[in-house]
Amino acid sequence: MSETSGLMDTLRQEGISPDLLRAVEEYRAAHPLAEALRPRIPAPAFVYYGREVWEQALAALLCGENLLLAGGKATGKNVLAENLAAAFGRPAWDISFHVNMDAASLIGMDTFEGGQVKFRPGPVYRCAQNGGFGVLDEINMAKNEALAVLRDRELKERTDKESAPEREPQAERPPEPRHAAANNQTTEIIEAGAR
Repeated sequence: MSETSGLMDTLRQEGISPDLLRAVEEYRAAHPLAEALRPRIPAPAFVYYGREVWEQALAALLCGENLLLAGGKATGKNVLAENLAAAFGRPAWDISFHVNMDAASLIGMDTFEGGQVKFRPGPVYRCAQNGGFGVLDEINMAKNEALAVLRDRELKERTDKESAPEREPQAERPPEPRHAAANNQTTEIIEAGAR
């Protein structure tokens, strides 16, 4: 039994809507994954539990939306994101944001290789190119430049054009990438009347 089918069985046992689970399975069947990308499908060490959250997340992703998972530290945001990528059977790229993250770190940059300048794709580029699942950790640390990359609707179009010669003529275009961003909410505690 594959890890993904085990996860789907667990979701059935947890009472997740059969219609949503059927739609996820239809999505996976409609968007087969190249063998070379299969190792990128997460094999979650933990299962996220919470029927209502699962159903909302699955419905949003099936409607073509991305997710912002907000909550305190260690509340399972990344576990849920990893579980979602596994449920959809999509390759995942984990991207940890920090104050120095820039567009080139996400999209990619030119590098010198074998006496030639070559483009080295970044994780967001790869995710878009392969219809993957971006797990964006600490999104609240991102600078505007990095956030602009995530909003770039043309990125998918550009990656499709550049990878088209590599695909078989009958090969289907990969699905749109999906992103689940984790945002650690912080609360300032102000002590009233502190002396």
